[in-house]
Amino acid sequence: MEKNKNPRFLAVKTLNMLEKKEDFLGEVLNFHLKQGRLTPLNKAFYTELVSGTVRMRKNLDYVLGLFSRRPLKKIQPTLLNILRLGAYQILYLDRVPVSAGVNESVKLARYFGHQGTADFTNALLRKIGSMQGAIVYPSWEQKPGSHLAFKYSFPLWVVELWINWLGREETLQLCRAFNQRPEMHLRA
Repeated sequence: MEKNKNPRFLAVKTLNMLEKKEDFLGEVLNFHLKQGRLTPLNKAFYTELVSGTVRMRKNLDYVLGLFSRRPLKKIQPTLLNILRLGAYQILYLDRVPVSAGVNESVKLARYFGHQGTADFTNALLRKIGSMQGAIVYPSWEQKPGSHLAFKYSFPLWVVELWINWLGREETLQLCRAFNQRPEMHLRA
């Protein structure tokens, strides 16, 4: 694995750096984009991996927690970031096949850990890939705040504040809108 040319490897390094230093995402992204020797296509993929994993972290942790027998707090931070990255590819990236997301995550787990962590990564991500249609969130009728917080990856207190201000349906639309990728506009 040529590390400086692999967008997934750089994404794991970036996520680890963000956890340790609690830096701004843009600064850490730019640092790794300058350090890595990525093609323009891989730069875009790397940026999508990191920003998407950070944006959807609460949702990814919820999904990983549903399928993992091991509590997330007991998983080593680098392995947890690899799992988040793999789950993001499986759940949110249409152009990345599930098998590619799983296999690349397994390679990363082996590189950063050992064969046991690779086996754990393989089993967990394959389970998520095969059962992604069976993911159940808290009830929309009984717990709308928890439902929106976990499904759309927002802090519960923010969602509850929005529900009090805007109502349930308007908050649902707001959460969906905030999670859409921004459109690109060019001006000549």
